[in-house]
Amino acid sequence: MDETDGHEEEIEDIEIDESLAKQVANGLDYFWSQNELCYDENLKVVRSDRPRVRPKYSYDYIKRDKNDVEGN
Repeated sequence: MDETDGHEEEIEDIEIDESLAKQVANGLDYFWSQNELCYDENLKVVRSDRPRVRPKYSYDYIKRDKNDVEGN
């Protein structure tokens, strides 16, 4: 039987959490960089010319500097 002290699993969990946090942060950056959606005259969803306004209270998932985030 292989005995471990549990630290290997803890390290893997931290790496997965950091990777997930980066993916979430990148996805949010991409979302806010796109223009708003609206409906055309045929009620089809289309991208408008109006940029999305990122809220000031947005959470920084990976503790980045504000200069690293597009649109700020």
